[in-house]
This record gives sequence, C-alpha cells and structure tokens, in this order.
Amino acid sequence: MSELMNELEDILKRYLSSEERDGLDLADDDCFYRKFYFDKVPEDAAKEALLLFPNGEALHQKYQEIRFGLGHKKVISDDELCVLTGEYLRAAVSIMEEDEDRDAISFINSVTDILAADKLEVFAPGNNLLHKFAYGAIGEFLLNDLPDDDALWLLYDWSLEKTKWITVPAYFLEDFIDESLLPQKNLFRPGFDMWLTRNSNHYWADGNTFKGTKVLCKAAY
Repeated sequence: MSELMNELEDILKRYLSSEERDGLDLADDDCFYRKFYFDKVPEDAAKEALLLFPNGEALHQKYQEIRFGLGHKKVISDDELCVLTGEYLRAAVSIMEEDEDRDAISFINSVTDILAADKLEVFAPGNNLLHKFAYGAIGEFLLNDLPDDDALWLLYDWSLEKTKWITVPAYFLEDFIDESLLPQKNLFRPGFDMWLTRNSNHYWADGNTFKGTKVLCKAAY
C-alpha cells in the first residue's frame, strides 16, 4: 500500500472503534470504508486527508462543492439549462470514440437548436439515447484515463457512492488526468453544474433519435 494510503488509513482509524480498525485495509477494493471514508471523519480530518494529495487545496474546494450540492439544489431556468446542455454535449463529444459513438458524434456536431420543451420527457433507464452516449463517454473516459492510484480510486469510490453520477467524480478528479488527454480545461464542469441543479438527464434528442438536428431540455423546479 502506498504511503499516501497509509496516511489516509491512519486518519480514518482515529474515528473508528477498535473492532472497526481490526483488519482495516483501504487498499482492498471491497473495503467498506472506501465508499464511506468522508462520512466517517469530521470536516477538519477530511480537509487534512485531502491536503495530502497534490493540488490538495483545489481538491478540498471541489469536495466542499460536492458536499454543498448533496444538500442543496441550485434552481435553473429552462433557457439556462439549454445553454448548459450545449456546453455539456460539446464536452462529451470531444472525448467520444469514433468507432463506438459515430452516430452520436454526427448528431451532436449537427445540432442546430437546443430548445426548452413544454414538459419533461421521462425515459425508462437506458432509453434516453442522447444521455446514454454522452454520459457513457464521460464514464468510459474516466475509467480508462484516471491514473492507477489506490488513493485516487478511493476518492472516486466515495464521490460516486454519494452522488450516483459519474459526472461528479469526473469533475472531482479531473486535475489528476494527464493534460495531454484532455481536449480542454474544465472539461467536466458542465456535467457537474447539471448535477448541482438535479437536471443531469433532463435533455434528449428530439424524437429520441439521431435523425434530426434538435435537442430538447426541461428544468425541474
């Protein structure tokens, strides 16, 4: 186990009972505390842990944004969501794989209008075609390009468990991805901002096909 993981484990042990400390191994992918690390330590210890990482101050700031977002919803208008959706789709298409996502790439690049819908279209899980490809591209990119470091994957496990949205760990951990792999800075900020408003999947291709040139959005108030 890396020195950083040892330090993270030592911080956590301060707040666990002797029974909980027995057999604790944060390097184990199945360790319960990987998903609940920051729920087991107070705020000052969470900051201490995050400051152990490179660029720890920025990481702690993002951690605070996630914590705030868990308890607060940012209200957004339909028009604001349309703008944010455009930013999100442009970010997603920039990391899509040509062979796997050809139709989605062609559609996003040909979109002429992102418009407010009269009502929110509710899709069964996996049936919103545009969301499926945009969200999937971000998840695949993160899984493939986040460095193989147990400490980073602990942060990934916690942020994904708490929020259930891959766009959040992508934003949280973006600074650890090799810059040469990122087509632009702050690539994952639009997806995080959508999560803050609870509108992460409130957009869809008109008709739910890639044959047109319009995207529709509807904010949940």
